[in-house]
Amino acid sequence: MTDTYTSFRPSALKYRPQKLDDIIGQEVLVKALTNSIQNDRLAPAYVFTGVRGVGKTSTARLLARGLNCLGKDGASGPTGSPCGVCRPCLDIIQEKSLDVLEVDAASQTGVDDVRQLIENVSYKPVHGRYKIYIIDEVHMLSKSAFNALLKTLEEPPAYAKFFLATTEIDKVPVTILSRSQRFDLKRVSVRRLQEYLGQIVEAEGRVAEAEGLRLIAEAAEGSVRDGLSILDQVFNIAEGDITRSDVEKMLGYARQQDVIDLMTGAFAGDIQGSLDIFHKLYNEGISILMLTNRMLHCIHRLSTAKAMQAEGGLLETEKKLLEKLSIPSLTRAWQLILKGIEEIRLSPNEADAMEMILIRFCYISHLPDLIDIATQGLDSAQKKKSFDHPVAASESNNLQENKSRATEKYPRDVSQTLNSGEASKENRVSEITMEQLVQHAHENNEVILATHLECSVAFIEGKNLFLKLKKVQSVPQGFERDLQKKMTAWFGAPWVVEWAADDKALSLQESKEQAQKKRLKDYQKSDTFVKIKAAFPEARLTKISERIDP
Repeated sequence: MTDTYTSFRPSALKYRPQKLDDIIGQEVLVKALTNSIQNDRLAPAYVFTGVRGVGKTSTARLLARGLNCLGKDGASGPTGSPCGVCRPCLDIIQEKSLDVLEVDAASQTGVDDVRQLIENVSYKPVHGRYKIYIIDEVHMLSKSAFNALLKTLEEPPAYAKFFLATTEIDKVPVTILSRSQRFDLKRVSVRRLQEYLGQIVEAEGRVAEAEGLRLIAEAAEGSVRDGLSILDQVFNIAEGDITRSDVEKMLGYARQQDVIDLMTGAFAGDIQGSLDIFHKLYNEGISILMLTNRMLHCIHRLSTAKAMQAEGGLLETEKKLLEKLSIPSLTRAWQLILKGIEEIRLSPNEADAMEMILIRFCYISHLPDLIDIATQGLDSAQKKKSFDHPVAASESNNLQENKSRATEKYPRDVSQTLNSGEASKENRVSEITMEQLVQHAHENNEVILATHLECSVAFIEGKNLFLKLKKVQSVPQGFERDLQKKMTAWFGAPWVVEWAADDKALSLQESKEQAQKKRLKDYQKSDTFVKIKAAFPEARLTKISERIDP
């Protein structure tokens, strides 16, 4: 009987990088290692960390080959692009090199294993320049094993190099990290991984839709090895060209159009239609958690397109759905589904939990946004202004009248008042208000002074500035004397700063607080707040903030 062996090799092995430049998505790592080799600045130990499948072990093996490579002529030095034909290269590729020892720390975790490795360090390389030790999943070593390794990592022989790889860097003792050069390998971006998968598909003589490759890249979550493994599975499913549908079937995804239809029905409040689509997908074997993830992905795409006003990457059905949605409604849907995922995981029946989520989704889709409630029934010219400045009508009229009177009396702003040459210094000083004085202090970078003026000054009367008597303890000693000097220097006219005998006089801050309380009280009687209270019975009005539109 003759043994037969399959000629199939997984893409992750078949297309493994053969030189440092072949490692995708790790440009900083490649440049640093290449320069280290060229400038002969090699560290005794390196730590490569990152998520699964981004090239940690591949980098260590390539570095081992590059350091021991003799070149095609047998006399070349270390390189980042090993020749692959010299004896050290061939031995490493065939995994029979005596100079490169690869240890799986997941299975050899004990101190005895490490001691055996340390004893081996005393032997010089047989065929190559360096004795290289690759320790994979190094975080799995025991505490005793790490302690045994410390001294060797700190002062190894000149011919010994240690390459440590781990997915959980936080479990590696800092004493080990301090003796090594650390490189954090990044997740490969979706776009870069999609391009790489396209190159593999082309090398295999196949054709694939870009959307299908994008789905694979997204599912790989930045791992090149995971992406190649998924691609191998898709090769087995697709009978011809690789389509998006082939990838969705293999991944167990709901078809994108089905997800869009489900979201359209939910946003429209169509409970029966939404449940029918879900039941169809459930009967086809779709994973419920996978479905919720696809819904979140759809909401993210729509929200990004809405916020950035860029709909180029959306399908026509997505664009039609987006026309009916707002950012608040999309945000509300995102939060609801996130909360629903937690409920699905806790529920004894995932399908029942998903149905409840969809029913709740459809119900809240009918709730109007708060801004719609606040502006309902108001005149179109006043809608935005009323919401941005929620002041009762009577108070709004009073504010406008006060503003008109202020404009008649003080037609110029503070800078005009202080700098105009039309009036005398005496007249300009008499026109200053408390608000303008505080603003002027801020403009002169006197922030602390401005705060004291706002909190401790009672009022201005001509060129006299009265300080509240009960606030004496809140200002620094000699405050009135320093303030008087500064104001005389600012305005070019003498000022008098003294304490007010009447401590009932209000400071600027106290006046604002009283005005705010009155506005809160008046606004609670307004039609707008009554409508908000009817829609949200538990709502409370705690503060009114004004927004000044540019």
